[in-house]
Amino acid sequence: EVLEAQGKLPEALKSFHEGLAITERLARSDPANADWQRGLAVSNAHLADVYRRSDDRDKALAALRQGQSVMKKVVKLSPNNAGWEKDLGWFNEQIESLTK
Repeated sequence: EVLEAQGKLPEALKSFHEGLAITERLARSDPANADWQRGLAVSNAHLADVYRRSDDRDKALAALRQGQSVMKKVVKLSPNNAGWEKDLGWFNEQIESLTK
């Protein structure tokens, strides 16, 4: 996040991709672990932010849709978690803002 804040978008993108690889392995190792699944969604959100700042709308949308898909599963794992419902709503809003 520091690299992104400094405007070093290629470096931030590399770092976020490395983080995504880690969260993907964790999420695959325990699909019922809602925290790890949410971590996967958050990793996709970070990528989407960098893609958006880099004016790559298509990749931003792809990352957001991936995160949205994961959050839908997380909400099903724990349907009474208002925070995760809020996270899913965030993905929905971000996708809508890019598809208008």
